[in-house]
Amino acid sequence: MTLLSDTLDAAGAKALVSRLAEVPKARVTVAYASNDRINYILALGDGASGSCRERLQLLNAALGGRGGGKDSLAQGSAPACGGWQEILRKVLV
Repeated sequence: MTLLSDTLDAAGAKALVSRLAEVPKARVTVAYASNDRINYILALGDGASGSCRERLQLLNAALGGRGGGKDSLAQGSAPACGGWQEILRKVLV
């Protein structure tokens, strides 16, 4: 599940990620623009395969961002840029 938004705030994004990660085997990414930054949070539901940390590294490389976390939960941010939603779609698919 991936949500890209221009209207979420940090608290709303964290709450949404927590709620979506309750779904077994979910791979969750929520990204939102805030001021001059793009913020992204990744999480895995129970039994989901993959690594949030590895996917975050791919996002950071594509967007010039930074951040970190664990295999089950990671977050980062990058400078705002035009087309950021399309970049995230390409990296995450």
